[in-house]
Amino acid sequence: MAFLLEGGARKTWAAEKVEFERKAKLERFRKLYEKKLVKYWRNKDDLAGKVAMAIRRYDRGLSGGPPLVFAAV
Repeated sequence: MAFLLEGGARKTWAAEKVEFERKAKLERFRKLYEKKLVKYWRNKDDLAGKVAMAIRRYDRGLSGGPPLVFAAV
């Protein structure tokens, strides 16, 4: 499972926070993981809740899928 920042939330980031030289690599990563089980997040609180729930499900053996991939991009 990957945790990807929602598209709308990405557009609100200030330009100085964007590493443009890494943008192409990041987009390839996002496209790869969008084909897999993915959860989208909007802010740090949303991300924290979704990660906590995924870990809880994974610990209980309920995930039924591949290992978690913690990539909060």
